[in-house]
Amino acid sequence: MFLLSDTDRELVHYQVNNIEKIKCKRIINDPVTSATTLVDINSNKVSPPTEIENCLNGFIFLRTLTVFMHKYPEFEYLDDIVAGKTTDDMNLNSFYTMDLRPREEAILDKFFNTEGIKYEFAKRYIRLVNYFVEKKGKVTPTPSWIEEIKHFFE
Repeated sequence: MFLLSDTDRELVHYQVNNIEKIKCKRIINDPVTSATTLVDINSNKVSPPTEIENCLNGFIFLRTLTVFMHKYPEFEYLDDIVAGKTTDDMNLNSFYTMDLRPREEAILDKFFNTEGIKYEFAKRYIRLVNYFVEKKGKVTPTPSWIEEIKHFFE
């Protein structure tokens, strides 16, 4: 079993037994490497706060946000954080691609805290990944933190 947790602003501690077939890790964006890494659940690394949406492919993430902004008028406020942001770097995650200021982070939090958005966003994100791979030949590399999880199950 692999338990994956995000990294909250205030670190939540809970007892974890050291059992070989159970791993408990947290995702965190490492400011030194500009990449997402997995740390032990009890690691002292707590900054920056990291949620799964901060660890996605930045190229696809930005395009998925743009789809929501254009397709759903109620999310036009996303324009404030999407404007001027571009990347062709398929290796940069969404946290570092977006490089948001605190006010912009609040806007993105509002979006993702809207009922049903995370699920809809995930579906559209996967559709765009498939589109860029099948139609454009752009391969989205598997992040190292996902490879680490896959390796655990092999």
